[in-house]
Amino acid sequence: MKFYGNGVVWDAENNKALCTFPKCSRYAKAELEVTNQRIASALLSLGYDHEDEITKKQIMKQLDEAGISYKPTMKKSELLELLKGVKE
Repeated sequence: MKFYGNGVVWDAENNKALCTFPKCSRYAKAELEVTNQRIASALLSLGYDHEDEITKKQIMKQLDEAGISYKPTMKKSELLELLKGVKE
């Protein structure tokens, strides 16, 4: 999944950098390809711009792991909102 941003994203839970966007112009957003689900979930919950490559099945898997109930008939956007609520 591709995310767009600048600088370092800090992981307060582990007290270290979660990921670092490549250096770019001060006003432009750098692109970062993320394959790690934990990092992708964190960046999604923090509201970073991204290309919507995450599948509905992947979102449901993350919700299952978090113990959040949902209806399988829910739309992808509704599931993403639930996932964002888990991270807050």
